[in-house]
Amino acid sequence: MKVFVNFGVKIVRKQWRELLQSWMSGVTFKLLGAISLCIALFGISTSANAQSYSQLQNRWNPEYFIHIENGYAQAGPIQPGWESANWSIETVAGEPDYRRLRNSWQTEQYLNIENGSIQSGPIEPGWQSAMWIVEPVKGTAFFRLRNRWQSKEYLHVENGRLQSGSIGLGWHSAMWTIKTVN
Repeated sequence: MKVFVNFGVKIVRKQWRELLQSWMSGVTFKLLGAISLCIALFGISTSANAQSYSQLQNRWNPEYFIHIENGYAQAGPIQPGWESANWSIETVAGEPDYRRLRNSWQTEQYLNIENGSIQSGPIEPGWQSAMWIVEPVKGTAFFRLRNRWQSKEYLHVENGRLQSGSIGLGWHSAMWTIKTVN
């Protein structure tokens, strides 16, 4: 009887090990994507003197990056070396869940919706219209940018241009990824 019990325990242990390995292999890809997103979002320097910047690339139209090359906030194709497409993602002091998006080319320019639509310009420290919540998209390495002040407004390019507004949760046009620029 003792031999049979030991044999049964070995089978159960083997089955659990195989089940765990199978589960882990399926989770690994999603976990690595989530870890990469966290490193990209939270590992980025939050100081104004940061030398590493980010480009915000759209999922739906990968040629679209957020930039201010023409003096206003827009999304579209960019040229190599355009600093107008480089952003510093800054954690708001005392507000660890919120980020400000400051342009590296014109450092007084922040993405905001203070006047109702997406714009880039100087801001006041307390403007919630310039604070964004980074919402990871489950099962992907993408995220959404939701405004703090108008909590149902997200950055998207559904109509072919950069906008802030309500979205459908499946809209790839409202999903973004980060490309780090040194």
